[in-house]
Amino acid sequence: MKINPFIILAALCSLPTYATPEYRVDVLSRTFFLNSLERSDSYYNEFDPETVTSYPSFNESYEKYQTQAFHIFGRAKINDYLNLESTAYLVGKLHTDVDNPDGMDTIYVLHNKDDSFAKLTGAIEIMPTQSSKLRYGYMPLDLELLESGDIKTAPITFLAASIQYQTDLVTFDLTRATHSASATNQDYDSYGKTDTQGNIVRRAPVDVAQIAFSDGQLSGLASYGRQKGLRYYRLAQLEYKTRLTPALSIEGGVQYRERKTIDNYGTELENNHYAVRAGASYQFLRTGFAYSYTNDKDDIEMSTRWQNQQGQACGSCGFYVAGYSDISLFHHAGESAYKWNIGADLSQWIPGLNVDGYLIYAYDMHSPQKQQNDLDKLDNRQREYGLKASYALGESGGEITLQHARNKLTNYSRGLYGPGEGYEFGNVRTSYQTRLVVNYPFNLF
Repeated sequence: MKINPFIILAALCSLPTYATPEYRVDVLSRTFFLNSLERSDSYYNEFDPETVTSYPSFNESYEKYQTQAFHIFGRAKINDYLNLESTAYLVGKLHTDVDNPDGMDTIYVLHNKDDSFAKLTGAIEIMPTQSSKLRYGYMPLDLELLESGDIKTAPITFLAASIQYQTDLVTFDLTRATHSASATNQDYDSYGKTDTQGNIVRRAPVDVAQIAFSDGQLSGLASYGRQKGLRYYRLAQLEYKTRLTPALSIEGGVQYRERKTIDNYGTELENNHYAVRAGASYQFLRTGFAYSYTNDKDDIEMSTRWQNQQGQACGSCGFYVAGYSDISLFHHAGESAYKWNIGADLSQWIPGLNVDGYLIYAYDMHSPQKQQNDLDKLDNRQREYGLKASYALGESGGEITLQHARNKLTNYSRGLYGPGEGYEFGNVRTSYQTRLVVNYPFNLF
């Protein structure tokens, strides 16, 4: 016998309650400015003992956006067992200036790069006990292996069902997502295996299990995600922080990631990523260091990318070595990366003001082998710095954030076909990204 879900919902609404239904609507005003510029300068030289033929190239692309968004969060507590949630994301264009020769929207700020848009989500939440809840509907997600990405104007959203059990120490999540919609689109597409034209030939939902714990000093997380026959991910993380004196605290962490991809020909590609970090704060100053390494078993980077995922997921979310720019990654195959960051809480002089900066140095990116002789050379380096200032707007919860990142990627390779014959290839890609975000939340009723 098939059970109608509307009968279940009606039964939950009719359960006895000892309080009147509660309704709440909150609004987040989000003003967003972004300037992104990318330049690529490259050459390819073929040479023999007598001549050198050179093929230089240069291209440049930029994207500038100014937008105003309102996120309207509605929540209704029907009784002790049932909540209803809905969110409207309203995004308006103030100004755009886009010159992208590739024609690809990789930033996802406005619909079709240039249009204002709106998207709606809605979900039901059932609470059988005080420690557990079941959710189903169209909603953003915030799991390590299934998350709504770098939110510029609106988040990636999912059609998903989840079960959560939470105690004071441990939180367990089990989630299945069958569809996703990009940050700038209301249309949901199924997860699944696609052919070379991008058409779905087999549906394949994404299943993620995650368990996290924290006792205030020691915290950890383990997660496993799969898209059967297509993608598999594992993640484990352990972190510790403590205060040595009233003015001095220290912290550290270790992280492991594993990614396996199966392509349309049945070939399995697998890589592993390892990272450590350490940090300290003294009075108003803070600093930290992180190191990561991705092995070079296969030429893939470690971002969580499910097949037929709509929109740009955050390629750097959760990684110890990551910057402010969503253009650059530091976990390609064979890449070692180092990050140093420093910051200061200046609230004792200017209430609400914090500043941060970082430097990242990475090398041997995309290098399947390390050859040191003069016959074949492969040299890949990546550098990035970033600066950020944030200012809290009193007790309202509002904040103004200004951040800038500059990334420089240098590739060089050289090989010989025979005595005095061969090639040289060089490329320098420089990208700049600046953001200004003004968030101001308030309660409507």
